[in-house]
Amino acid sequence: MGKLQWYINRLRAMNLQEVTWRLQQKRLERIERQHFGQKAVRVDAEVWNKELVHLQFHGEAFGINLDNTDYTIDTTPRLLHGPDFDKWPDTFSYSLDYKQRDDLGDARSCWEKHRHFQYALLAKAYHVTGEKHYYTELEQKQEDWCVQHPFLHGIAWTSVMEVAIRSINWMLSMTFCKEGKIVERMRIGAINMTDYIAKHYSRFSSANNHLLVEAAAIGVAGYAFDYLPWKQLSIGLLSDELSNQNYEDGVNKELSLHYQTFGMEAYCLMARVMQVNGTSIPAEWLNVLNKQGEYVSHAVWREQTPMEFGDDDEGKIVDLQGGVWSHPNYILQFCSLITGKRYHSFQETAENICWFYEKEEIARIKALPLYDNTQSRCFRVGGNTFLRDASDRILIGIDHAALGFGQIAAHGHADALSLQMMVDGKVILADPGTYIYHCDLPIRNAFRKTINHNTLCLLDAQNNPIDQSQMLGAFLWGKRAVCTLKYWSSNAESDLLTASHDGYKPIIHQRRIEFFGKDSNHPTLRVKDSLSDAIAWVSTWVLGKECQVRQDGENIEINSDGNCIVLNVNTEVCAIKIEETDISEVYGIKDRTKVIRIYGNQKSLSVDFSIKLE
Repeated sequence: MGKLQWYINRLRAMNLQEVTWRLQQKRLERIERQHFGQKAVRVDAEVWNKELVHLQFHGEAFGINLDNTDYTIDTTPRLLHGPDFDKWPDTFSYSLDYKQRDDLGDARSCWEKHRHFQYALLAKAYHVTGEKHYYTELEQKQEDWCVQHPFLHGIAWTSVMEVAIRSINWMLSMTFCKEGKIVERMRIGAINMTDYIAKHYSRFSSANNHLLVEAAAIGVAGYAFDYLPWKQLSIGLLSDELSNQNYEDGVNKELSLHYQTFGMEAYCLMARVMQVNGTSIPAEWLNVLNKQGEYVSHAVWREQTPMEFGDDDEGKIVDLQGGVWSHPNYILQFCSLITGKRYHSFQETAENICWFYEKEEIARIKALPLYDNTQSRCFRVGGNTFLRDASDRILIGIDHAALGFGQIAAHGHADALSLQMMVDGKVILADPGTYIYHCDLPIRNAFRKTINHNTLCLLDAQNNPIDQSQMLGAFLWGKRAVCTLKYWSSNAESDLLTASHDGYKPIIHQRRIEFFGKDSNHPTLRVKDSLSDAIAWVSTWVLGKECQVRQDGENIEINSDGNCIVLNVNTEVCAIKIEETDISEVYGIKDRTKVIRIYGNQKSLSVDFSIKLE
């Protein structure tokens, strides 16, 4: 798609108010270009807004448990694996084209380095060990970065949300370091960055998870610098976005588990700072966080394997541990401590939590009853359903949700009525994943296409797959499939769900999913697809990477870690093929896995997955 056409499509997604706001932003950008465009200015050189010069940093406002003894010394955060050739020009940020730059790399992978998780890890290591080399390394890194990345020059300044995450990590670093030259430099930098965020935070069609993180950064700085306008702005924005970005049953409208936990982290961080500083958390925040905690709990198998729909770029705001750790588990623990309801066992407490809370506070929440996520649960409004067997060994996820949030639905996939399955934490029926954001648009699109998700995909006259929804850009959608939940019931022996979507209208696709015998060691998942008219189609079943598959006529045996799942095709079809396809379990990395494709042209298809648990 040409750049001009993309701009036309993007403009169509805006209302008049948004167009007016964007014109106002352009005027502000011209002023900033005059001040910073022609010369390299360090963000920590001086406070530019004279109304903020007097602000002093109060590290205790974070409520960090500086006496924490449950820590690791790992100063290397886990960063993304996407292509980043580290050759981004120092072009003025408003003029830097960073989207789909195959020649330079993936902007998202590059941004990860500029979030400065390592700064907080080095400051923490200095605090707990007293070893000066950690402080020296932090001081040198901060000095080099400010020289190499002057304000509003280069890739590090192209996203307001990235500035927000960086400012939070600078403030955490100051909290651990307490004093010294670097604290003064970071004080100035954090003030300038927060002032910038407060003037440029995301709005209208761009106001998704980015706005939540930006608002949290403004609020955290408001308390850390004791500046009332930032506190009020943050609390107001976050309060307004509660109902705007979340369904009433706790499902985030981005319709991505990852972006749900990312947004929850923003609220939890702000709520914790409010707690520490004696500000009451609004009751509606607690109400929504409780519902969100329930949803995330149902979406994770035994606190180990999360079930993802939509995009997942592994984003986080705070990393005080380093290495690899579970973001959903951390958020379930954080949500528990904020709301006073226990959504996690706390058998292993995330290190971030140990820095935000004292042992006595964690012990109190561990003594409460644990939320029961072992029953099947339909989130009717949000549009995701999770099925579980009686032994809690099987987790099945069904997507009957909207495409995504707002006018652009940035992080949605064309996966209406898709289905995933785990057995004993091993992925059997897999979501293809995300892979990449800002490189290789055809591959970005492939991971979002209907043909690569576990649902029914119609074929055109040339047998080319047709997407349920229309892609207009890497984060922009046009025509969208609309799902309708028609029926849901659940008991100890069986679950039944029926839903439909109109992405192929006038043809309607309906899927009936029955999970029965779930109180035995041999349950069955039956999936029946119905179309309102006969047309060529393909039914896709992407398998987890660890699965072994063998075909015997119209029966297919899938083996995983000792468990056997037999796919029986109950309808006469044109062909059944086992092929290879791409799958991405980690951002920036793609692998190959097996995919079962069933081809037909009648009005219905029925398949059984007979599960034999060992």
